[in-house]
Amino acid sequence: GEIFVSLKYLPTSRKLEVTLLKVKTGCLSNNTDTGIYTRVDFYVNQHKVKHQKTAAKLKSEITVFDEVILFTVSDSVINQSMIITSVYEISLSQDSARHLLGRAYVGGNKFR
Repeated sequence: GEIFVSLKYLPTSRKLEVTLLKVKTGCLSNNTDTGIYTRVDFYVNQHKVKHQKTAAKLKSEITVFDEVILFTVSDSVINQSMIITSVYEISLSQDSARHLLGRAYVGGNKFR
Protein backbone atom coordinates (compact mmCIF):
# COMPACT_ATOMS: atom_id res chain seq x y z
CA GLY A 1 0.00 0.00 0.00
CA GLU A 2 0.86 3.67 -0.07
CA ILE A 3 0.46 6.53 2.41
CA PHE A 4 0.15 10.04 1.01
CA VAL A 5 1.42 12.53 3.59
CA SER A 6 2.34 16.21 3.47
CA LEU A 7 4.82 17.67 5.97
CA LYS A 8 5.25 21.36 6.72
CA TYR A 9 7.40 22.97 9.41
CA LEU A 10 6.32 26.41 10.62
CA PRO A 11 9.39 27.87 12.40
CA THR A 12 7.72 31.03 13.72
CA SER A 13 5.05 29.07 15.57
CA ARG A 14 7.32 26.03 16.17
CA LYS A 15 4.74 23.64 14.72
CA LEU A 16 5.20 20.57 12.56
CA GLU A 17 2.11 20.06 10.44
CA VAL A 18 1.44 16.50 9.27
CA THR A 19 -1.39 16.28 6.74
CA LEU A 20 -2.66 12.75 6.11
CA LEU A 21 -4.10 12.92 2.63
CA LYS A 22 -5.03 9.36 1.69
CA VAL A 23 -4.13 5.70 2.04
CA LYS A 24 -4.06 3.33 -0.90
CA THR A 25 -4.49 -0.23 0.38
CA GLY A 26 -4.58 -1.90 -3.02
CA CYS A 27 -7.42 -4.25 -2.08
CA LEU A 28 -11.14 -3.63 -1.97
CA SER A 29 -12.95 -5.04 1.03
CA ASN A 30 -16.38 -6.61 0.54
CA ASN A 31 -16.98 -6.28 4.26
CA THR A 32 -18.95 -3.08 4.92
CA ASP A 33 -17.91 -2.84 8.58
CA THR A 34 -14.14 -2.82 7.99
CA GLY A 35 -12.44 0.50 8.61
CA ILE A 36 -8.96 1.92 8.78
CA TYR A 37 -7.34 4.68 10.77
CA THR A 38 -3.85 6.12 10.99
CA ARG A 39 -1.72 6.81 14.03
CA VAL A 40 1.13 9.30 13.88
CA ASP A 41 3.91 8.99 16.47
CA PHE A 42 6.35 11.87 16.99
CA TYR A 43 9.82 11.02 18.31
CA VAL A 44 12.75 13.23 19.34
CA ASN A 45 16.13 11.53 19.93
CA GLN A 46 14.43 8.10 19.79
CA HIS A 47 11.99 8.99 22.59
CA LYS A 48 8.27 9.15 21.89
CA VAL A 49 7.00 12.65 22.60
CA LYS A 50 3.40 12.40 21.45
CA HIS A 51 1.01 10.44 19.25
CA GLN A 52 -2.30 11.27 17.61
CA LYS A 53 -4.85 9.20 15.72
CA THR A 54 -7.24 10.03 12.92
CA ALA A 55 -10.89 9.11 12.95
CA ALA A 56 -11.72 5.67 11.54
CA LYS A 57 -12.92 5.66 7.94
CA LEU A 58 -14.66 2.97 5.91
CA LYS A 59 -11.97 0.94 4.14
CA SER A 60 -11.83 1.23 0.38
CA GLU A 61 -9.14 0.85 -2.25
CA ILE A 62 -8.25 4.52 -1.75
CA THR A 63 -9.34 5.94 1.62
CA VAL A 64 -9.25 9.74 1.84
CA PHE A 65 -8.49 11.29 5.25
CA ASP A 66 -7.54 14.95 4.65
CA GLU A 67 -6.74 15.42 8.35
CA VAL A 68 -4.12 17.74 9.81
CA ILE A 69 -2.14 16.81 12.92
CA LEU A 70 0.07 19.40 14.64
CA PHE A 71 3.10 18.77 16.84
CA THR A 72 5.03 21.43 18.75
CA VAL A 73 8.76 21.18 18.06
CA SER A 74 11.61 23.65 18.51
CA ASP A 75 14.24 24.53 15.92
CA SER A 76 16.98 22.89 17.98
CA VAL A 77 15.46 19.37 17.80
CA ILE A 78 13.76 19.35 14.39
CA ASN A 79 16.77 17.53 12.86
CA GLN A 80 16.64 14.82 15.55
CA SER A 81 12.92 14.19 15.14
CA MET A 82 11.08 11.36 13.44
CA ILE A 83 7.49 10.79 12.34
CA ILE A 84 6.13 7.23 12.22
CA THR A 85 2.79 6.81 10.46
CA SER A 86 0.99 3.50 11.06
CA VAL A 87 -2.16 2.30 9.30
CA TYR A 88 -4.49 -0.04 11.20
CA GLU A 89 -7.53 -2.04 10.12
CA ILE A 90 -10.43 -2.38 12.56
CA SER A 91 -14.03 -3.53 12.65
CA LEU A 92 -16.45 -0.59 12.75
CA SER A 93 -19.41 -2.62 14.09
CA GLN A 94 -17.79 -4.41 17.02
CA ASP A 95 -15.01 -3.81 19.50
CA SER A 96 -12.19 -6.00 18.21
CA ALA A 97 -8.45 -6.00 17.89
CA ARG A 98 -6.67 -3.78 15.42
CA HIS A 99 -4.44 -5.17 12.68
CA LEU A 100 -1.37 -3.33 11.43
CA LEU A 101 -1.51 -2.89 7.64
CA GLY A 102 1.67 -0.87 7.20
CA ARG A 103 4.05 1.69 8.61
CA ALA A 104 6.11 4.55 7.15
CA TYR A 105 9.13 6.26 8.73
CA VAL A 106 10.13 9.88 8.01
CA GLY A 107 13.20 11.31 9.67
CA GLY A 108 16.94 11.08 9.90
CA ASN A 109 17.42 8.46 12.63
CA LYS A 110 15.57 5.25 11.77
CA PHE A 111 15.16 2.83 14.66
CA ARG A 112 12.87 0.00 15.70
